[in-house]
Parts: sequence; structure tokens; C-alpha cells
Amino acid sequence: QFQSFTQNHALPAGLSEEMKQAEILKRKAEHEAGVDLYAKKHFPEVTYRLRNTRDFAALIKNSKKCDAMFSLYEEMTTTPEDWAHQIANFIKIKRGTKSYGFLQRKASEQHNVKPDEHKHTAYFLPGSHLRLLNVSTLNSLY
Repeated sequence: QFQSFTQNHALPAGLSEEMKQAEILKRKAEHEAGVDLYAKKHFPEVTYRLRNTRDFAALIKNSKKCDAMFSLYEEMTTTPEDWAHQIANFIKIKRGTKSYGFLQRKASEQHNVKPDEHKHTAYFLPGSHLRLLNVSTLNSLY
């Protein structure tokens, strides 16, 4: 999230030039402040959204009115072929179909992505926080 939201996510559509420049400056300042300050600032928001998403998925699944699948970014980036297979099973795409082949090709492309801090790619892979954040930051978050 740090790289995406401080450097390479597209700006929201419809911003005036003044608002674009303000957003660019805000992102630049957050990036220059570093990942530790970014993590401390955004951790409560991220955990709140994640908890709500998981609770909502469980609520839907338990209602028996429809099914729900909780798809994790970590699965998509580290085991994309398994992730694509789970998606295909969930939406009932059969092996050997064009749609299944399409999902597998996209998974294979994801598998071959090389992390790059200057592009919108998986730069912080699962476990990266243990390597990239200071111990004092980790202690303050957990």
C-alpha cells in the first residue's frame, strides 16, 4: 500500500489542477517521510476496513442467501495459480474452458511479475513488513 498510495496510483478523476498538485505534494511528503510513519498513520484505517470486510463476508456466507469468498491480496501475489483456481471454482468456471484458460494466463502473468517500487506491482509482499519496518514501528503497531 505504501508504494501504491504514495507513488504510483493514478490520481482520482475530476480533480482540478490545484487539487492534483496538492495530492502529488501530499503523496511525495508521505513517501519521503518513509514507510514507518506511513504504517503508523494508516494502520488503524487498514485494520478497520479489513475487519469490516471479513465480518461482512462471514455475514453473507452465514445468511445462506448467497455465497461469499474472501479473496486475499497475499494469495494473489504469492500463489496466483491457486488463487485463480479458487476464483474459478467459486464462480463455477470449468477447467478446459476459454474463461478458465484466461484466468490461468493472468495468474501466470502475475506469477512472473517482478516487484518494482516505481511501477504498480506487488512491491510489499507478505512478510515484507518484518524486513522493511523498524522493530520499534512493529512494536507500536502490535
